[in-house]
Amino acid sequence: MSLDHTSKQRILTQILGDKSLADYLIRNKCVDDYVITRLVEIFGVQGIVSLRNFGKGYSRRYKIILEGESLSTVYFYTFQGKHGEYIIFPFSGYCGCFSKFPLNITRRYPCYHLISFSLDLAVDSLVDYSYEIDNLETLIINLFYDSLAKEK
Repeated sequence: MSLDHTSKQRILTQILGDKSLADYLIRNKCVDDYVITRLVEIFGVQGIVSLRNFGKGYSRRYKIILEGESLSTVYFYTFQGKHGEYIIFPFSGYCGCFSKFPLNITRRYPCYHLISFSLDLAVDSLVDYSYEIDNLETLIINLFYDSLAKEK
């Protein structure tokens, strides 16, 4: 279920704003001193907070298989933040926390959820969940109760 190199590069470049850093992360699949230094240079405190939340299982990829007349598969991504599980739209660089902190949208400044998510994506450490359902109501109920069980 891993994304191809081009998709990862596009997402990481969008979120991190640095193509060379994105290439480095994808190529090396690790967060080393160079990456830490660059994140702090680019994002300051947000970079430090992102590094603290990276690799802890907070970045999630859901595979939803909708059964019925025609079989459809949908993927969506979330990040478990301090105040809730936020949906992530990685190709557009959007996090659900922006509804609480709209200034991030106007500044186009990524939150720590997006930065941590991009690090997890780069090193292939997203936690995968898979659901096979026959209607969306079942999916919503499953995700709602799962998110309550995952709260810190």
